[in-house]
Amino acid sequence: MTASTWNMSASASCNAKLCKTGSVAWSIISGTPSGESDGVSLSAVTQLDQNVVAERLLSLCDQYQIVGTWFFSQPSIETSVQQITAHDTRHAIGLSIDESPRGGRSELARQLRREQTLLQRQGISLNSLQISSSSASEHYDLLMKHGISIIGNPPATNAARPSDTAGRALRQLRHGLWTLPTAASVTARSVTGSLCAWWRATSLVLAAAESRGNCHLSIDLGQLSPRSMQWTLISKVMRVQASLRREGRLQIATAATLASQMSTARQPVAAARSILRAA
Repeated sequence: MTASTWNMSASASCNAKLCKTGSVAWSIISGTPSGESDGVSLSAVTQLDQNVVAERLLSLCDQYQIVGTWFFSQPSIETSVQQITAHDTRHAIGLSIDESPRGGRSELARQLRREQTLLQRQGISLNSLQISSSSASEHYDLLMKHGISIIGNPPATNAARPSDTAGRALRQLRHGLWTLPTAASVTARSVTGSLCAWWRATSLVLAAAESRGNCHLSIDLGQLSPRSMQWTLISKVMRVQASLRREGRLQIATAATLASQMSTARQPVAAARSILRAA
């Protein structure tokens, strides 16, 4: 398993007719297409450490009954899926990919078909995509044609305040295609940074529960070690979510599940003009 990211954002408000509780979606993103995670070379983290870290994170998810979307780059996706589904089949699997490969649009289509085939052999649908560059809008039709319903984005910095949530709510890009933008990484390499990330994560989760908004959490496995103090802080964030869920104030689901709920809850709209075109 290669280095990963796990992102978070909270919407400031949510239509009460659509959202009865706040919502949290977890995205664990492994194998960033750029070969770096927050400027840190993936080679700095050994394969053994990555497997240990991933297994420990899965155990935490089991403990607090948390499911998320695990994003992988194509070289690692088949073996990584086996590790995830061995813990909980409710975890979703996504693909981390550069939507503008050298081969252009046809190469993107080929990569999507290849990874879909690998996952379908294991009884898993591919409907989530992590995109690293800014030209995704050029390929919305192609992504929808291949069954993609949710697009995740790389994490932003931790500079913004938890109340500064404009533009980070779950939103519809096209009919049937959604995005849940990321706002911050929960992890950091320094002690001070880790404490700030923990405070921010907790504040965003509480804000989502209070406003019935959505909160997208992200963790960078490449910044975790088996003995990192950050495990204690991550566990605290999960514990807060589990408590809010028991109180009926929060649901924890994959981003694709939240998008499906929003689609179902919305009032019917006139059929949109087809945007599909040849790959």
